[in-house]
Amino acid sequence: MGYLAADAQGKLQFVSLKEHLPEGNQEFQGILNISIIAKSIYFQSREKLFKWSGGKFKILEPEKGFDFSKTIREQVYVVEFST
Repeated sequence: MGYLAADAQGKLQFVSLKEHLPEGNQEFQGILNISIIAKSIYFQSREKLFKWSGGKFKILEPEKGFDFSKTIREQVYVVEFST
């Protein structure tokens, strides 16, 4: 989980955001979808929805897990597993 930024030579490098995750929230299966709305970035995994904004994360945890997410008209919608 992170972004690409140019280094001093202009070469793109991966910058990880994982170190900014609160303790206990750094383990998840993988990011399935990414949405950008205004100055916020949403990273969706099966276990959590991570919102990166203002240099920090806000984390939403479902009861059973997230199936998928979709951005429509500047709004992130998530579908939670039903069983």
